[in-house]
Amino acid sequence: MSKSTRIVSALFVITLLFASACAKSDSEKDNSQGSPGFAAPSGSIRGDIVTSSTLLNVSQKDINILLLAYGLPAVSSGRSLTVYKIVYITEDPGGAMIQGSGALVVPGGGGSMPIVSVSHGTMTNNSDAPSLLGEKILEALWPAVNGYIAVIADYTGFGASSGIMHPYLHARSLASASLDMLRASNAFLLSIGQATNGKIFNMGYSEGGYAAMALQKDIEQNRSDEITLTASALGAGPYDLSGSGAEKIESETIPGVAYFVYVIVAYNETYRWGRGYNEIFKEPYASSLPGVYNGSQDIEQIGSQLTSVTADLLQPGFIADYKGDGERTLKNALVENNLLNWAPKTPTRLIHGINDQIVPYQNSVTARDSFAANGAGVELVPCTQGAGDHGDCYLPFIYSAVGWFDRF
Repeated sequence: MSKSTRIVSALFVITLLFASACAKSDSEKDNSQGSPGFAAPSGSIRGDIVTSSTLLNVSQKDINILLLAYGLPAVSSGRSLTVYKIVYITEDPGGAMIQGSGALVVPGGGGSMPIVSVSHGTMTNNSDAPSLLGEKILEALWPAVNGYIAVIADYTGFGASSGIMHPYLHARSLASASLDMLRASNAFLLSIGQATNGKIFNMGYSEGGYAAMALQKDIEQNRSDEITLTASALGAGPYDLSGSGAEKIESETIPGVAYFVYVIVAYNETYRWGRGYNEIFKEPYASSLPGVYNGSQDIEQIGSQLTSVTADLLQPGFIADYKGDGERTLKNALVENNLLNWAPKTPTRLIHGINDQIVPYQNSVTARDSFAANGAGVELVPCTQGAGDHGDCYLPFIYSAVGWFDRF
């Protein structure tokens, strides 16, 4: 069964489950106290809950139907799952307070449980948002059925903030969305009396790997008095944006071209450069931007409207300037959003497909080597599943990450 077929099957199951769900509730956040692993943030409204509601209650039987539909094995833990939607306060790329949203997946069975922040992969269609029970909620499924309280933000630009262009691969914005979702989830868990055991894990794949690393960096450098991470598993993230960008522009073809274009469009909008897209892209592609990234199409649909041939996609002047001393603004933005110049303190495992065509394996090699040069030992686990490509290694990443977390 192909990945797309698995996703369609799993989403069909979710739709049936959602149609049968009727429990809805709201609760307000009490931000006056913390739970193990957290301290209450002071002097800030970021992370405050706006609304909370129950989206779905899933029995063990239905969980296994969903797991099998997604290509995951059935489990016999006996746990049910409850999925909550949390709308919370976060900030936009300019620092203004906005509403963000996400999903909180709580296993049944009682007792104190660890928390895992799950950062989802690249999304362009708003209907895929976790808080809307879209495709990306599935990324929280495996850790949740294995006894982890899964916290997954929609990201800025989706769900409650869908009127904003998603700041794709903008490190600070991705970290803020996930950090504030963690804060709001902590408060919500307190309000419903759900105990946690003080262990807070962090994981993500693709854009999610990048977002999870950005979150880890932010927590370690700026929030260590508030949150203590137990371990991070990071899969196939583009941590070396400037290196990857140069490689793609200098190549004859651009695999995963919709992801490449997404970065340029998102940065143009996020940084408010105001550049005309015809300065960078040839027609008919320039006139379709940024419209194709308006939240109504998935990444495959967008890719089908683009060409992967570099010379047919990009203006020759742009290519020449980028290869030379020009395009300093774009180059500087890519360097600014690299996640290389720091030293992780949390136990960290990088997992990456050795033949990844979308996010080259070299991103993780460069990250590992950069961290080592900064005095931090980080493990890199090469994935050889299938062809070792981007899609081949997603499920192995999920298994490996949760299995590794179980050791802590």
